[in-house]
Amino acid sequence: MEPPVRSLIALLLLVSCQIFASAPAFASSDDAWAEFHQEVEDTCRALVQGNVDTVDVNVVPFGSESYGAAVVTVTANWGSERSICIFDKASSKAELTGPLAE
Repeated sequence: MEPPVRSLIALLLLVSCQIFASAPAFASSDDAWAEFHQEVEDTCRALVQGNVDTVDVNVVPFGSESYGAAVVTVTANWGSERSICIFDKASSKAELTGPLAE
């Protein structure tokens, strides 16, 4: 193969790799999003401590690129309070903020 042809092939391969690397990712399936939603809900619910009557976890449908998020509302005999649960998609660990100001 002639050197200019090899150079052209190398250039085309490099350009095509750059195009595919910068292309947006395809959307996940509905099942994958449902599984993600359930994982965020379960992980955030497990963080609630203390004697509470109900725990409502309202998951943000898709989160951000790196994090899932949910609003966690707990109700007990003393009233109710809301917190934010932040779920790390990479580690599957979550943290719960303190109560939101009303």
